[in-house]
Amino acid sequence: MPFDHMSVAKAEAAHARRIEQLEAHVETTDAAREAQRKFVGGVPVAAGLALLCNLIRATHRTIKFAVEPRPKTEWVEGTSLISEVWAYFPGDQYCPVRLGWGDYSVNTTTGKKYCVYSRHIKNEKYGDDKSQYHMALADSADRAVKNFKKYLRPYTPGEIALMSMHEFQQKLHAPAYTASSAYNEAYSAVTKHGSFHNEMRSLVLNNHQFNDPVFGGLVKDMLAKLDEQLAKQYEAHHGYYVQVREYLGEQVFDVIVVLDVKKATGRSVGTHRTYKSEELAEVDENLPSRLATLSMLENGAFVEGLGHKVSETSYWVLK
Repeated sequence: MPFDHMSVAKAEAAHARRIEQLEAHVETTDAAREAQRKFVGGVPVAAGLALLCNLIRATHRTIKFAVEPRPKTEWVEGTSLISEVWAYFPGDQYCPVRLGWGDYSVNTTTGKKYCVYSRHIKNEKYGDDKSQYHMALADSADRAVKNFKKYLRPYTPGEIALMSMHEFQQKLHAPAYTASSAYNEAYSAVTKHGSFHNEMRSLVLNNHQFNDPVFGGLVKDMLAKLDEQLAKQYEAHHGYYVQVREYLGEQVFDVIVVLDVKKATGRSVGTHRTYKSEELAEVDENLPSRLATLSMLENGAFVEGLGHKVSETSYWVLK
């Protein structure tokens, strides 16, 4: 099963929805239920998960938790409690680790265990078609904390570039698709015209002299749109993937050069180099101004000839 890369934005949105649901739901409680119910980020979770989160927060003060959108749950005294949360830090775009508490066995019940879910884990006890393949399971919370520290690795600029590249490629291809649609309409207008066959015969017999000037205009329009389609289809777009972050109190930029982005694959995305703000112009004199323009747009915005804003800290900038 492919690893479930979870963006911080998606996880926080799921967490906010859960809190809204709780605020809209009035319930009665009793002592037995309250003894089992603990809270993480304002959301009631299973006691085992709360214990693990609290132990991790004791050594990682700035860590944040958000519920998994499709979480594992456990029933306690008639109440469903969440058993899985994503962990991340301020500034992260993707959550590096998911934490859980529950029975993750496949064929037989082995009891509840603490779970750390990470893209860096390859648990050979399970096939790679199982979600457990990316899990490190532990009987104790202390062991789970050690697993958390071992596999807590933030996403690199290269990893994020690869995950956002497909969407950017689609946006780069869009003008060619639009031009292709326009050409097809123009072509259809020519071939469905009542003078088509007679004019084609005239092209051969009269050395391209159009008898119907309206039809001749349609042909010229069709050919112009065909030229535009081909130009956009084969146009190469070179650019940069840029990730913005804070380092020692200063804003820095991780930059990856990607040639011919529309045709790029994983092998096309190399390692990043880090630059200070005043050094960006050394990469490309237009990079600072283009990046500044993109930063003023909404997340997900694409401007032909300029680039694509993936998020507040992640950009694709065209040369």
